[in-house]
Amino acid sequence: METKHIRVLFFVTLMFLMFAHGHAKGLIRGKGCFKDSLADRVLPVLLFARGQNKMNWHDLNGSVINKCKEMAIKKNYKCFGIQYYGECWSGGEEACQSFKRLGQSSKCVCSSDQFSPFVPGTRCLGAVGKEFTNYVYEILD
Repeated sequence: METKHIRVLFFVTLMFLMFAHGHAKGLIRGKGCFKDSLADRVLPVLLFARGQNKMNWHDLNGSVINKCKEMAIKKNYKCFGIQYYGECWSGGEEACQSFKRLGQSSKCVCSSDQFSPFVPGTRCLGAVGKEFTNYVYEILD
């Protein structure tokens, strides 16, 4: 009888861990605001442009950031950036290093806080970059 309970408990625990891990994939962490250049793209792959995506200006987190995250996950990319409020940029394995190449920028905003300027070290929901600026996110495993 005890063995049966242990097996059931083991099975339930295993199922919980599998479920929790599957839902944890796709958590993101903001890396900050970084410069980009038309002549030297730090994130070389455009996953979607502003005109290709139905943006909800009142919810860029849902309509842009999460969609970009999902597209990056499908391509097995670990980092992505939001530029010009609604463009989604990424790249291969090098993207998690290359985004820093041109240095930090002050041209990012917090879309969920009436597009107030992004200030490093403060909480900023829905952070996005302006023109030639990426707010970069890392996808956590």
